[in-house]
Amino acid sequence: MPQGDLLPVNPGHLSGPLELPHGFYLMPGSTGVGKSTTALALVLWLRSQGVPGVYKYVMEPRSSEVSTLMMPAQWEKFLTDSMEECPGGIIAIDSMTYNLSNMELATQRQLLMGNIAYKGGLTPRDVFSVLLLTALAHARQCVLIGTLNTELYPISELLEGASEGLLLPHGPGVFNIKDRSSGRASRPVAVPPEFVARAREILGVKPTRDADATGPDVSRLGVTV
Repeated sequence: MPQGDLLPVNPGHLSGPLELPHGFYLMPGSTGVGKSTTALALVLWLRSQGVPGVYKYVMEPRSSEVSTLMMPAQWEKFLTDSMEECPGGIIAIDSMTYNLSNMELATQRQLLMGNIAYKGGLTPRDVFSVLLLTALAHARQCVLIGTLNTELYPISELLEGASEGLLLPHGPGVFNIKDRSSGRASRPVAVPPEFVARAREILGVKPTRDADATGPDVSRLGVTV
């Protein structure tokens, strides 16, 4: 290979019971599938094994952060600050549904490119935002997870190629991982039940099949876990 050719980044891996290469992961799913519970339970599980981790409930009903994260510069600073809080760890942002494409650099790039659209309705702004989030997570040697409501953002899985991978929930605490390092092969994960139960308690979710659709208890939110 000629000297000077660029090679792909070889990311580090999250330590602990679940091996995940550093980078940005999408967690798309419909309302009520258990995205919030799964994201928080995953963080609690890994924290119990010594992995640094934070869960932040933002841009969702009852969140105290909605009014402060609407502008691209505010959103990008929030994400980078969150990653810097947790070097080498896992950061779950619940949710990125409305703000995934709100990265300042990607917004500026979209203005230069006009109304170009890719297959499925993706725009350069969508793709650049995910690429940028992936690069930021690689640079900070962490795993960043963003939940997305597929009923509101139905093209979310089309962004897999720009991300490090997908975490596809099938119910509270149960999901499949598809990541770049494994060749996008899907592998199942079940978070231990005690952490799922603790996540439900923190979120104020009742233990019913449609529990996640009820949303968290407002008295428990506004606090980073």
